[in-house]
Amino acid sequence: MEAYLGDYALTREADSAGSRGYTQKDNEELLDLLFEKAKAGHEAAETIFRRAGRYLSVGLSNVVQLFDPPLIIISGDRMRFDYFHSDEVLAEMQKLTLSNSRQPCQIETHTWDDVVWARGATVPALVALTDRLIGGLGTQA
Repeated sequence: MEAYLGDYALTREADSAGSRGYTQKDNEELLDLLFEKAKAGHEAAETIFRRAGRYLSVGLSNVVQLFDPPLIIISGDRMRFDYFHSDEVLAEMQKLTLSNSRQPCQIETHTWDDVVWARGATVPALVALTDRLIGGLGTQA
């Protein structure tokens, strides 16, 4: 799904939305501009986000079909773009899922802030420190 939902996937289609002139390093600015245009009713920009939402619907429906989870949490910096978790996307996901008799899978979205990577990076350090201080209690029988 990254190939259709990632930053580079959305920005490669930006030329069709009239956002020429941005360089590769301006992805953040370009995505914000593209989103603003889509919200303002620019047809090409709306199409980019709707298409990405469709791919997300298909991917989520496949996860539901294969694993039947009670909950899926979608996270990432781009989840602030409401096209990715709109009612249409979730309804399309449910329609594509062959689970009419089952309870629908709950979908939650969590946007990432600028330091989420730092929280994840601390885990190996804390594990190593805990093992050193406690002496590897997890390895004793």
